[in-house]
Amino acid sequence: MDCLGTVDTSKPTSNKCFGIENNLLCTCSEDCLALDIIRPSTATNKSHLPVFVFLHGGEFIGGDKSDIDGTNFVINAQIMGAPFIFVAVNYRLSFLGFPGGVETGKVGRHNIGLKDLRFALQWVKQNIQDFGGQASGADATTCQLIAYGGTLEPPFRAMILDCGAATGLTPIPYPTYTTWQQHYDDILRLTNCAPTPGRSCIKCLQDLPIDTLAAAFYQVFLKSHSIPHHVYAPVIDGDFLRAYPSVLMENSQLASVPTFIGHTTDELIDRVPSNVNFNSSDSALGFASAFLSYVPKKTLVDMLEIYPPGEFADEGPLGSGLQWSRIVAVDNDLQTSSSTLDDVTLARSYQHYMSSFLTYLDPNTLVSPNSPPEVRWEPFTRDTQTRLVFSGTSQSGHSNIHWEQDLKDNRRCDYIEAHNQDFLR
Repeated sequence: MDCLGTVDTSKPTSNKCFGIENNLLCTCSEDCLALDIIRPSTATNKSHLPVFVFLHGGEFIGGDKSDIDGTNFVINAQIMGAPFIFVAVNYRLSFLGFPGGVETGKVGRHNIGLKDLRFALQWVKQNIQDFGGQASGADATTCQLIAYGGTLEPPFRAMILDCGAATGLTPIPYPTYTTWQQHYDDILRLTNCAPTPGRSCIKCLQDLPIDTLAAAFYQVFLKSHSIPHHVYAPVIDGDFLRAYPSVLMENSQLASVPTFIGHTTDELIDRVPSNVNFNSSDSALGFASAFLSYVPKKTLVDMLEIYPPGEFADEGPLGSGLQWSRIVAVDNDLQTSSSTLDDVTLARSYQHYMSSFLTYLDPNTLVSPNSPPEVRWEPFTRDTQTRLVFSGTSQSGHSNIHWEQDLKDNRRCDYIEAHNQDFLR
């Protein structure tokens, strides 16, 4: 390890990337493409430990690799007898990572934030042995799973999805999508980089002071978004992303690796207003039309018909209306949920499964009758469609973990898949 020099761990590991968080511009740094490595103190370059690579969320416009501190995860895994190395990665965000417009595609600038991630994964695979690791594991989004249509060997051997999927929150259009072309044109106008004879708009943008460019893409964000993640995000560029994610998955054009998936029931309730009083189908349609403004109205009308109001109880917050839970169900089926466990005992049980998967590609290998978790996690298949539910801690202090049938209505899933182009996913 002497060849790596000395690292002062008392100082911040790196700058955050320019982005947008909580509707505010993060005037951070262009010098942000770095990664954190957290390893057991006993690891050497001969340890060959598995590696967990954390790719942060933030809907492609915000977030940072330090959003999650992997220290306790590494410590707990070592106690369990399944040590691993934790790596967290930054990538370019917002317009700097996901510029729209046809012109940017002509010079290979689409999806460069995703390509940052790909490069980081490749770097880890090639170099992590110097830190005591073995190039063998990754936590990545499904954008990495479907990269290049699954034609290239992935720089990871397995995947853990706890924070989103390519068919979820953010619409992924083709570069010719009118709205995103307009975003790009507006940025050119605000920065005086609009097309003129003999001038490259891309070169003009590259030569701008970063604060000028950031102010412009932030202004476009504030004026243009119906919800934040509709402004800067991946596009189907024909290279990294070769078709809609749902199409690639349906055609098995993805890396075939073991996948561990976790989500929280009704995770997205905070995104559905509780003070609007949703008491009619018209109010439900109005919200869906505003939230999914790019989806044809007839598609939304037909979709709501397979979510009949009578199937949903009035269980929302006071004043939310009789159909609030109906809207939450639609939102959760369209978007991808993420996993958050506040119960310490339950979280440790979940970590136990995850650590086992990281090390052995099987969540059950570390499970023993004398230590939680005690329930075997069986694979989810088309035939069984069962899932493991973490629902709290019992009075005796043990995790309450049980099996249940996946309650997803196939009619709804089939409808969304059949209208993938309307939903831009």
